[in-house]
Order: sequence, then C-alpha cells, then structure tokens
Amino acid sequence: MDRRKRTRVNVKLQCRVNGPGAPDSQSCNITENISRNGILIRWGQDKAAPPAVGDSLVVLLQLPQNPVYGQRWMLFDANVVRVTRGGGKSYMVAVDGAPIRFSSDPSPLLEMPAANDYVN
Repeated sequence: MDRRKRTRVNVKLQCRVNGPGAPDSQSCNITENISRNGILIRWGQDKAAPPAVGDSLVVLLQLPQNPVYGQRWMLFDANVVRVTRGGGKSYMVAVDGAPIRFSSDPSPLLEMPAANDYVN
C-alpha cells in the first residue's frame, strides 16, 4: 500500500539533522527523495542511532547552488513518521513537515528556536 499523498522527487542533498533547539547534536546525512511535505533521509551507518517514530527534528537542507542566488539552505521542521532498515547498515528515516525558512547562511538557522504552534 502506497501512503504517499504528494509526488516525490528523487534527489540526493546533504542535510543536517538535529533535535529542535539542540544544534550540538546535529548529524549529517543524505536525502533520498523529497516532496512538498516530506523527506526520506538515508541515515548513514557511521552516524548516531536513528531517531524514533514520533520524534521532532529540525532538518537543514543544502540546496543545489543557483547561478543567480548562490548557495541556499532550507530549514525544515519535521516529525519522524517511519524508520526502516535500508541497504547495508543504514536506516531510512521518513519525516513529515514543512519548510519554515530559506537562507544563504546556515549558521543562524541552526541557532534559531524550534517552531511551535504559538505566536508571540
């Protein structure tokens, strides 16, 4: 049974993954595919243990360099919806969420507080 609701694009991008508000715990991984509201991440075998279903994550995607805008990064607020064993010793981590910000400098994105449902 295919549970996908959106078309996915197979694209391998570097991404940094960490818990919200915890930039020190980041892990670098590679995306397998991406859609409008989700990302499939290959969690490398040499990385820390994969997150559990239901965990909240902040994913920072390094987008392909654009000749006009240069290097851009996308911050993606996500929840883990599935973790499966991939080929070899890696895991496939499926996250659901939405992009919340774009930037040309990833540093401020990693330091910003986690998004929440409340508006100040």
